[in-house]
Amino acid sequence: MSILNVEHLTHGFGDRAIFQDVSFRLLKGEHIGLIGANGEGKSTFMNIITGKLTPDEGTVEWAKRVRAGYLDQHAVLEPGMTIRDVLNSAFQYLFELEESMNQMFDQMATADEDEMNRLLEETATIQELLDHHDFYLIDTKVEEVGRALGLEEIGLDRDVTELSGGQRTKVLLAKLLLEKPEIIPIRVMDEEPAASPLRIHVICGDHGGVRLIEQLHNAGHHVSIGVVNWGSDDDEICRYLDIPRVEIGAFQPVRPEDQDKNIQMMREADVVIVADIPFGEANIRNLDGLEQIPGRLYMHENIRNRDFTDGKVERRLKEIAMKKGIRFYSDIPEI
Repeated sequence: MSILNVEHLTHGFGDRAIFQDVSFRLLKGEHIGLIGANGEGKSTFMNIITGKLTPDEGTVEWAKRVRAGYLDQHAVLEPGMTIRDVLNSAFQYLFELEESMNQMFDQMATADEDEMNRLLEETATIQELLDHHDFYLIDTKVEEVGRALGLEEIGLDRDVTELSGGQRTKVLLAKLLLEKPEIIPIRVMDEEPAASPLRIHVICGDHGGVRLIEQLHNAGHHVSIGVVNWGSDDDEICRYLDIPRVEIGAFQPVRPEDQDKNIQMMREADVVIVADIPFGEANIRNLDGLEQIPGRLYMHENIRNRDFTDGKVERRLKEIAMKKGIRFYSDIPEI
């Protein structure tokens, strides 16, 4: 039995293709491993097959009533929710299934023989799912899983905003286990997440920061961006990952008020990274204020070759270097 069919899947950001014309099928009982370096698209692929992101081309088709669970390390837990609220939300779809089943029971009153057989088959399938997922033992299962993962010691009525990163992951894992999905895509980090997440501000634009932004985000750092034009590839990846940014209109130059916001983000960061992007008159203001930042400063070594300001960028780099140490890098900087 085929559980998942993927056909001719293609996706990318700008001119960077993450994967192209991917096709495969997953049969019941099979296991698939997805291997790749950080920032090469594993999370993007997972988000596409679980329906969180629409691919540029291709189709993803799951078998009927098959559910896929995904432990998303960057999932947002709403302020005001308790651990118990999050765990109980694992059963929301079961309440929806029960409501659908009850509607089918109502339809049986006027159904002909063929329709009755179809409704009986559908309701039997739903009832089997409800039983399999412990629908009638919800409170007991929540406490059982909470106890097994040590959440009872934290307190099931504790607000999720008070949790540490490790406790938050436990809550997400407990919710996933309670959902009992037929498929569980598990993302295994090929590098350990940052032991001490940093606040990192990236100066980028066009598509020069896509890979860098994704890798820093996946490593668990707190990333911010500025100044980017609306609709650019760097802006799109920030929208997708919900990364704070200073955003201006498409093809608009950086104004003084935009750079003021950018400088504020730079001052709050532990590290500022200038990505491999071209500089012209429209965005050279992005370099203002770098000599005043308290954190470390990294610049891509190719910046000097992408100066379209008749030497203004080179002069700014010299001014910055006189007051602030610059670390130049050629690939993703080791921070």
